[in-house]
Amino acid sequence: MPRHALRALASFALALGALGCGAHGDARDVDVATRVASEFLDALDANDAGGAWRELASPLRERVSEAQWPAQIAQMRAPLGRPVARELASAAYAEQLVDAPPGQYFMVEFESQFTDARCGERVVAMFEHGGWRVAGYFIRNTHPRGAAPSAP
Repeated sequence: MPRHALRALASFALALGALGCGAHGDARDVDVATRVASEFLDALDANDAGGAWRELASPLRERVSEAQWPAQIAQMRAPLGRPVARELASAAYAEQLVDAPPGQYFMVEFESQFTDARCGERVVAMFEHGGWRVAGYFIRNTHPRGAAPSAP
């Protein structure tokens, strides 16, 4: 998986204004949260569900057991095929998310190409126990290979 997009962090738009920026919304934390998100996706791409599960924040670990995790990830990603390319699209800091306890979060968005579809992948990173951990993973706007995206 090419990492040039991750090294070009200056090229993405960091939407801090409307979301609010706390002590952990600085550039260093953007870099670390983005790296955590990328490493999590690398583990999923390598079919290392166990490695990805070890990166999860405690609220997500409490909802999905290590035994359940591989099947849930496989179900989400099976229609996509194998990963081909991924590009960082954005990262946004927030202290409040829907259905999440107050905290410090980054929503890291990627535009991803798989053999059978292209989609957006969102990894939610949460600051917990002195470091950034994965608190959520979502696939959105899935377009089967060859299909044109729908109009906005």
